[in-house]
Amino acid sequence: MDQNGIIGLVALAISIIGSILGVINHRRVRSHCCGQDLIASIDVETTTPSESKEDLKIKIPKRSEDVNLPPSPEPPKINRVTYDI
Repeated sequence: MDQNGIIGLVALAISIIGSILGVINHRRVRSHCCGQDLIASIDVETTTPSESKEDLKIKIPKRSEDVNLPPSPEPPKINRVTYDI
């Protein structure tokens, strides 16, 4: 078996394992192989919004009236130089 075949089998195994974990929805995976322990955590969050409509509203903060800002400076004037040829 050549290198491309090995890489293909590894990719296939990873995709199958990912699909199984997605279906079963495991939170933690533990493995003991060759005298080593392997622990992996998978956090799965729900994608549906909550029932409360308060969370979905955009809140714009009020502008403070007691803040005194200096006036904006005037934009610079451009002097154009023209040459008669």
